[in-house]
Amino acid sequence: MPYRGNLATPEGPCIKGLSYLEREFSPLRILYPHKRTEAGTFTRISWDEAYSTISERLLHARSKHGPHSVLFYKGSGYSGLSNDISTLFWKSFGGATTTYGNLCWPAGLEAVRLTLGEVKHNVPWDLANAQLIIMWGKNPAETNVQEMIHIDEAKKNGAKLVVIDPRRTPTADKADILIRPIPGTDSALALAIAKVIIEKGLVHNEFVVKYVSGFERFAASLDITPEKAEKITGIPAENIVQLALMIGQSRAVTIVAGFGLQRYTNGGQTIRSILSIPVITGKIGRAGCGFNFANLQGYIFDNLKEPLSYYPDHERDKPFRRAISMARFGNDFFSLKEPGIEFAWIERGNPVTQLPGSIEVTCKRTFRTGRYCQLILAPIRSV
Repeated sequence: MPYRGNLATPEGPCIKGLSYLEREFSPLRILYPHKRTEAGTFTRISWDEAYSTISERLLHARSKHGPHSVLFYKGSGYSGLSNDISTLFWKSFGGATTTYGNLCWPAGLEAVRLTLGEVKHNVPWDLANAQLIIMWGKNPAETNVQEMIHIDEAKKNGAKLVVIDPRRTPTADKADILIRPIPGTDSALALAIAKVIIEKGLVHNEFVVKYVSGFERFAASLDITPEKAEKITGIPAENIVQLALMIGQSRAVTIVAGFGLQRYTNGGQTIRSILSIPVITGKIGRAGCGFNFANLQGYIFDNLKEPLSYYPDHERDKPFRRAISMARFGNDFFSLKEPGIEFAWIERGNPVTQLPGSIEVTCKRTFRTGRYCQLILAPIRSV
């Protein structure tokens, strides 16, 4: 029987989704609570002992230092609705110190929001309607195999695929054109393309007049040429011109940007530079056109959408939350006073390996004092 699920996943779950079953029923999965011994190893204990130990320490920390002496750190997990259950517990507890922000994609989300007003794009399967697809810093052949279905369909209909990536990836092997800029120079490449589009008269003037604010200032600010960009990016000037002409002369262009582009200094501005290309050519909001970075339209249960949900709201959070930045976790952790952190609850993530400065926190506070990592509480396997 053919798969009749979401059109974004027409051939069934991806390998990552299928692997959930392997993880769920893996013989290596820890299914019971373990407690650290004096020797530094962990030994299995009963659920009753685990619940009692946790409850006693939580109540002691709250009664002596207040609820903000407890750090509640969570990762994204599988992003299901049950992820919010733990937050309800901490609200009932009276509050906690939490983190705000996200190290994955918020710079790009904010860049799209500031440029377009909302983080939205065409439905995933609309990619098949594109005449030109640009994979900018993304490798869906390995990281988003479902997207390759729509890319292949577009190519069968005559679409061209351009991959912009410093590496030669499996997606690049399927490309009609591969452009390999020096890492971190994507904004220079994007702005040089925009410069050529403007100079060649390929701007969609009607769209710009109706929908774009600040175009004149943007055009006047482009102090870059393909020749200058060549020195920065390593891409020959004639290739930059060729790509600009392809974009400007194609009926339907979709640019799909990867998350890696915005994971360094000025990453948000890099995304905005690339996004300027479909904006000035009017390739937004039509079939086969757009800028695909992150589709938040499926977040129907969120009262406050990303990236706005990452910002702490000091009034709304009272008295529940005292928040520190994920990006400054190490420094902010040590700066906490009245109260300091007495108890840490960590779930769905590993701040020691994921957050800046967290190694410093671990070395100075955990291993020297043994205050944390006293208990491993394993979740019950679902049925």
